[in-house]
Parts: sequence; C-alpha cells; structure tokens
Amino acid sequence: MMDDAKISGEVKRIFEEVKTLLNVPFVPRVFRAMAADPERLAATWERMKEVMMTGEADIRTKFVAAYSAALSSNNRYFASAYRAALQRLGATEQEIEELKQVVELNRELDRSTSRLNLRPDLEP
Repeated sequence: MMDDAKISGEVKRIFEEVKTLLNVPFVPRVFRAMAADPERLAATWERMKEVMMTGEADIRTKFVAAYSAALSSNNRYFASAYRAALQRLGATEQEIEELKQVVELNRELDRSTSRLNLRPDLEP
C-alpha cells in the first residue's frame, strides 16, 4: 500500500482531493491500494466523483444507497466507510439501524421470491 512518503504528481493530487471531497483527515486504504496503478486510481476516483458528487440525487441519498449495497454484499470495508459518511452527514444511529433492518428484510424477501421463482407484479 502506498504511503505518503512515496507519492507524487497525479497520485498526490488525487489523495488531497479525496481527503477534501470525502471530508476525512486521511486517505482511505482503498485509494492507497489503488495508487500502485495510478491510471486505475484516477479512473476510479473520477467515476466516484461523477456518480457521487453530481446529479439530481443528494449526497446523503447516494450514501444511503451505497451503504445498503455494501450491507447487501457483506462488504465490511465499504459498509463501515459509508456508515461513517452517513454519520458525518448527520444520520443518527436510529436511522442507520433502520437502514440495516430494511436491507435484512429485503435479503429475506429476495431469498423467498427467488426460491418461489416469482415474476414481478409490477413492471416499471
């Protein structure tokens, strides 16, 4: 994993931007690990900014979706990161607990509908 003494140029610029835009005092491990491949780091960071920092949905809604997806896929790294982001954005412990309950309920419903091979009642 890339440490601060070894970074320069574009990687350093991205690291500083990550800290600023994510409002964290450190560069998360996922970005440090990607720094070994600066092109991948740059592409991932640009995509993250495009998806998370622009558009009609507000940032909190986007982090709720990201947190839910991380919980659904049992990704401890991102579940923890997105939970912390939600807390920084003002989410209470009760709200976060309710989100976890929604994800757990939907896991149960997903298993049931998959097992029963049900077609959707409504189509978008």
